[in-house]
Amino acid sequence: MKRLLLILSLVALAGIANATNYYVSTTGSDANNGTSAATPWKTISKVNAFVFAANDSILFKRGEVFFGAVVASRNNLIFSAYGAGARPVITGFVTLSSWSLSSTGVYQAAVSAKSNLNMVTVNGRPQQIGRYPNASDANSGYLPFEAATSSSITDNEMSSAVNWTGAEIAIRKNGWIIERCIITNHSGTTFSYRMNRNINPGSTPQLNTAKLGHGYFIMDDPRTLDQFGEWYYDTTGKKLLMYFGTNIPANYSVKVSVIDTLMNLNNKTYITVNNINFEGGNSSGIFSYNGGFINIKNCDFTNIGSRAVQIVASSDVLVESVTTSNVLSDAIQVINRTKPNVTVRGCVVRNTSQFAGMGSFLMTQIIKEFM
Repeated sequence: MKRLLLILSLVALAGIANATNYYVSTTGSDANNGTSAATPWKTISKVNAFVFAANDSILFKRGEVFFGAVVASRNNLIFSAYGAGARPVITGFVTLSSWSLSSTGVYQAAVSAKSNLNMVTVNGRPQQIGRYPNASDANSGYLPFEAATSSSITDNEMSSAVNWTGAEIAIRKNGWIIERCIITNHSGTTFSYRMNRNINPGSTPQLNTAKLGHGYFIMDDPRTLDQFGEWYYDTTGKKLLMYFGTNIPANYSVKVSVIDTLMNLNNKTYITVNNINFEGGNSSGIFSYNGGFINIKNCDFTNIGSRAVQIVASSDVLVESVTTSNVLSDAIQVINRTKPNVTVRGCVVRNTSQFAGMGSFLMTQIIKEFM
């Protein structure tokens, strides 16, 4: 038995010894071999297309920003950094330009974004999707309703002068649930709705019947834009509308996330992610489903539309010395009801779930996207 263990250990060490470091830099070329800092690859697309061996390392150059979504193609991989300076950044952001006036105070710019767009920033800070009433209005912007079923609410004070069919309705069903739905019909004082398939395509959840006394508001409609930074994405016209009031759009840096998940570990095992920062994921920074032996260390996650680190049904997980900022749902979510050994330690969480109604992404659908 001791001899067998020794042989296995020697085989494992031999595998590590034969591993290769691959380098990625924005000044490189995908025609390079990538095996030295002098001959780096250039793009994440090259990384995703390459066939790695066990225990290979993919190293991104410090001080540089890489656009795209990394996909772990096999088990036993290391993603890290090389060089000197700030950690490399993997981003899903594009910067908008060429604004034109759409209506009073509202400007528009072309962008091909996700139909479920949930992360837009101005000067590095996430912005509220347009809503009515505003969060700064009475009762924190919640309107009361007098009757409810699992697919409708009735607000006796709601005017039918504005028909909100097609807009989203965020309903605070009870003290801890806000469901984000699509208004299928607005008739008089009653809103009929279904779960927002743009946010959760293909899922069939059971809607909760709202309890009275908690309230609702309307959002994701161009008619709600009346405060600086509020936005609406026109999926048909492929353009973002944003309220600037009397301000000039060119004086601001507006970024839109066009990538859902910045690093998809799929169901892979023995994956290490170390010293890489992530920004501008529309849904997730790092996602894993049914994997294992995952180490995420010394990484920052900024401006993520749903969850920074999202790990589901994956065993032997370590999330360590991670900082999250401006995440609209859960900062670090590890759901392992039947898988052992999860450790989260030394992490810092800042500015999570800042906007009511914008954190409503169903777990069931996010899992389906990667199965």
